[in-house]
Amino acid sequence: ASRQERSDSNGLGLAIVTAIMQLHGGRVEVDQPAVGRICFSL
Repeated sequence: ASRQERSDSNGLGLAIVTAIMQLHGGRVEVDQPAVGRICFSL
């Protein structure tokens, strides 16, 4: 079964966070398990 979520976002949030993290010498890592939700680590 699939779950559908409504999103009014334009998708810039992750790009902005990534840019800020890079400016401060950090990084964003993504873990997408075969089952479950995607996990972002800063």
